[in-house]
Amino acid sequence: MKFDLLKKIGILGTLGIVAGAGFLSLRGQIPSRSTPRPAPSSIGLMPRVSPSVSPSFPAQSQGVRAGTEFKLKESLGDSVDLFFGPDGRLGEIRGRMGATSRKVPNFQPKDAAAASARGKAILESVQDSLGVAPGFPLVEVHVQIGVISAQVTYQQSLAGIPVEPGGRVVIDLGSHGELLGLSSEAWSSVNLINEVKLDSGSAGRIAVNAIEEKNTAMSSGSGSSVIWVSRPIGGGSPEGRHAYQFMVNGRMVVVDASSGAVLKRRDVRIH
Repeated sequence: MKFDLLKKIGILGTLGIVAGAGFLSLRGQIPSRSTPRPAPSSIGLMPRVSPSVSPSFPAQSQGVRAGTEFKLKESLGDSVDLFFGPDGRLGEIRGRMGATSRKVPNFQPKDAAAASARGKAILESVQDSLGVAPGFPLVEVHVQIGVISAQVTYQQSLAGIPVEPGGRVVIDLGSHGELLGLSSEAWSSVNLINEVKLDSGSAGRIAVNAIEEKNTAMSSGSGSSVIWVSRPIGGGSPEGRHAYQFMVNGRMVVVDASSGAVLKRRDVRIH
């Protein structure tokens, strides 16, 4: 008798669970087996993103960037870490000392010619990803050699005139020619808006007068021609100006080569 009673209670409990599940299914809380599940995007879940593609980049550029990363690692080695800016351009690469991939046979960091050649090869492999402004190519300006590493520096220029500030790409090499690091401050676009009207001497006098602390020994020297780049206050493409850069008693002064306006004044003395 007791067994029959327990059996009946069990059956009633099972029927209750089934009925409850059916009720919830009708309410839309528990999808029934015959009801297809909604797509993940319709229930508020983020679609899965490949770890190599940052979700901060526009969706239409993710495939392109993934392909770019693949090509760069194929050329530079899997051990490098790639970092891209908000505009999608390559901004930095970090490598590892002694990485086994992409070593250069018989490379000597004390050999300036070898460091220059290796730097050039790396630059050519990443050139498209840097997004360098057309007409403002990167030119090698310095090779620093050492016992265990070397460094090659490139500067953007226009007809031999260096672009300032920024405009640099620096490549660090290990003892076997492996890439230790690359940093880029290259401009992707420059809108040249002036032409040279002042000579260096006239601009130098303006630079001297721009310094408040004057003395009889002050001199601007001959100065150097630069393309001075700045961003418009209201936004838009970076603007480049022909200018002269001077050092006056420990102060850097940049003078517009057309209008004579002082574009930059900075104290570079070490106190």
